[in-house]
Amino acid sequence: MNNELSFKGRMLGFAMLMCAGLCVSLGTAVMLGAAARPEAAGALAPPETGSAKGGKGAVRYAAGAALVEKGEFAKALKEFDEAKRLERSDADIFAMQALCMRKLGRFEEAREGYHAALKVRAKFPEARENLGEAYLQLAREQFEILRSYGDEGKAGATELAAAMRVLAAEIEKK
Repeated sequence: MNNELSFKGRMLGFAMLMCAGLCVSLGTAVMLGAAARPEAAGALAPPETGSAKGGKGAVRYAAGAALVEKGEFAKALKEFDEAKRLERSDADIFAMQALCMRKLGRFEEAREGYHAALKVRAKFPEARENLGEAYLQLAREQFEILRSYGDEGKAGATELAAAMRVLAAEIEKK
């Protein structure tokens, strides 16, 4: 019984983390739009953060942002990888790499990338919101895996779905 409650508590906590992005889905559009528009060059990072937009990786960052705007995430990721090589510790680059990885279905790598961005810049709303979306996608992935187990995974899938519904209802109340 104690293990069951502990598992349910962990799942609810995990679902809460994953669903946090439900109520702030506008952040991705804001981040993408800001990254691709020169007039919004400061929208992703205040100048004091040492953003790639003014450093050695600026050209690669801009090329990657333009590719993201076109939905060419694999090509954009290559540009951000090169920008990262030139700018080793830039939150904007980490966040854009993570965005590309998430769009390519590489959710675990995306999660790690958002954490790297947040380590450099703790107060980074777009990265935090996108991290929430990555957790939601990871939860969905785990739900589908549980369902693929047939009868053996049915109880787990039901528990996970219930935890996500509870969390969604709690978010709607706020």
